[in-house]
Amino acid sequence: MCLRRVAHYEQHIVHDAPLVAQTALVIPTTTLGSRYIATDVNPAAVAATERTAAENSVDGVRAIRSDLVTAVADDIAGRVDVHLFNPPYVVTPSSEVGTADIAAAWAGGTNGREVTDRLLPLVPTLLTPETGRFYLVAIEENLQHDAIGESGLGLASGRFVSLARRVAFVHCEHAWSARRPA
Repeated sequence: MCLRRVAHYEQHIVHDAPLVAQTALVIPTTTLGSRYIATDVNPAAVAATERTAAENSVDGVRAIRSDLVTAVADDIAGRVDVHLFNPPYVVTPSSEVGTADIAAAWAGGTNGREVTDRLLPLVPTLLTPETGRFYLVAIEENLQHDAIGESGLGLASGRFVSLARRVAFVHCEHAWSARRPA
């Protein structure tokens, strides 16, 4: 995929992203369009993503109930152009992570990174070599050690955007594949 198309996705994600789910993936197709995959463990979030895509006439969206990307990882390995990850990032006790109640939507555990730290090792295997992009939504407390830059996973990274919100300063970390195709 050309970098102009990546830049288009970057602009679309920041301003018009119609997805509710925790993970959103953009995979180019052989035609001019793209395929969008959204995953979340919460069935209500999956349904909301499907509804939002339909209401906004966004074709090619496939919403899947899955823990992170486990349900699709093998099918999409090395083919993801844009991966937007909006994990539960609030610093909470570890016991709140992954519960069946609504707290699972925000409970990030120690440093707010327990869910993120489970996904990061998978990111390099999912991204399209050289052009794949990964975006991580986080708060300052999550970034104290630069989760992406210090992961040792061969991803280059930097802050993409920061937004002041009522209760937190939200950041979107941007990473890209630093590996070359085999």
